[in-house]
Amino acid sequence: MQKLFHLKVISPEKIIFSNLVKQIKITGSEGEFGILSQHAPFLTTIKPGFIKIIFENKNREYIYLSGGIFEIYLNVATVLADTAIRGQEIDKNRAIESKKKAENLIKTAQAKKEYMRAIIELSKSIAKLKTYYLSNKK
Repeated sequence: MQKLFHLKVISPEKIIFSNLVKQIKITGSEGEFGILSQHAPFLTTIKPGFIKIIFENKNREYIYLSGGIFEIYLNVATVLADTAIRGQEIDKNRAIESKKKAENLIKTAQAKKEYMRAIIELSKSIAKLKTYYLSNKK
């Protein structure tokens, strides 16, 4: 049985990642799920968060995803992300500022629509920070 499958992570600007992997973990609209080689065909939307990529040698890589679509078919997994950033490329200070700004907007929101937009921005900035820290831990 084949142990690896091909993963592609694509943003509107470019292909962020394309390689063979052993396993991935990602958060879909219905919750977190993992994918191994020979997984049944599957399609779902993804929530702001990150994809955890595990290679055959057990090394890991993390990529921030702002949302998008995930598909696996015939041992090829594809993430079509609204935004995708490798963990080591995230600007930590900018993510912290974005988080603070979103928290302040939540406190001062006058309308439900404004409040919901601030919640979404807060979840994205928290996901960026998690991705940054997971990618840079020693």
